[in-house]
Amino acid sequence: MPQLRVAHLTSVHGALDPRIFFKEARSLKARGYDVCVIAQGDEPFVQDGVRIVTLPRARGRFERMTRTMAAMLRAAIKENADVYHLHDPELIPLGLFLRLRGKKVVYDAHEDLPYDIEVKDWIPSRIRPFVSGAAKWGLRAAGRRFTGVVAAVDTIAERFPQANVVVVRNLVDLSLQTPGEASLRVSHAAVYCGSITVVRGIVEMVQAFAPANISSGRRLALIGNFHDEAVESMVRNLSGWPNVDFYGRLRNDQIAPILQSARAGLCMLHATRGHLDSLPTKIFEYFAAGIPVIASDFPGWRALVEGCGISIDPNDPVALAQAIAYLDNHPEEAREMGERGRDRVMRELNWSSESSRLYWFYESLR
Repeated sequence: MPQLRVAHLTSVHGALDPRIFFKEARSLKARGYDVCVIAQGDEPFVQDGVRIVTLPRARGRFERMTRTMAAMLRAAIKENADVYHLHDPELIPLGLFLRLRGKKVVYDAHEDLPYDIEVKDWIPSRIRPFVSGAAKWGLRAAGRRFTGVVAAVDTIAERFPQANVVVVRNLVDLSLQTPGEASLRVSHAAVYCGSITVVRGIVEMVQAFAPANISSGRRLALIGNFHDEAVESMVRNLSGWPNVDFYGRLRNDQIAPILQSARAGLCMLHATRGHLDSLPTKIFEYFAAGIPVIASDFPGWRALVEGCGISIDPNDPVALAQAIAYLDNHPEEAREMGERGRDRVMRELNWSSESSRLYWFYESLR
């Protein structure tokens, strides 16, 4: 059987994005596919057998939607792949053009776009409902024309025609972080790793470490990037910031020791419609590190968190501070929670089963 050429396209994410490169592209390469990732970057390179094709970096959203789109189309046509795997909604028009050229096109829905639009600050609030409604219609219409759709969770999959959609959850890849027991030496009372935004709970997390809410000596490890300078300035002026160790973006091998030496991992997403049905990778990463999670008390998350952490109101920094203090004051109970979470990741909640589902889906495209 001839080797299938697959091109992953992203104008928003980095070439080494965890889902795009480390999970999907590497898994397909390991199965014998010829795989490349086309993304913004500097020099092209090859990693783990996957070719990285780079485009000039855009200076702002307008340039990304114009110059980057044109460069992406040229690179995609030059690649002459059998399957084009799109990872951003803004690439849908490009994907429809490739379909007209007779190419197989797969759309990967990482997030629930219509609900995601409802919290986009750069879209005027008065027109967000109309943009969200248009996105619902547009996704379904595009889904009928694409060869297939890969969705991160069941509720996203429901937006598309069911004949050509598969759910591939964004579970933790154990090859990237060896699960192990949390460190005996606790350096931080809690850790957060991920995108740093208001709707992901950064204000509440930092305020939980304000002197009025938590005892002296307890600190928060903050890993990730701020996406808004105004938000970063505001957060740095909160009373809890002096108790934060801010690391910025780190490599996987740098993150693991920090996770394993924290008492608990935080996942304080606000209750937006897009978040309520999401399945955050960071929860599974905390489990893999052997630490309990303190997570938003969403109905869809309770069974996941039960026995492996604590569920609380994500808008209450005092309740968060109390949960952090409880786990810090009950280290044996925290250790047992972490062990249960790690056991679930090792047994079932990992990328191994999901990669098989992705491979089965790709075999159906031949």
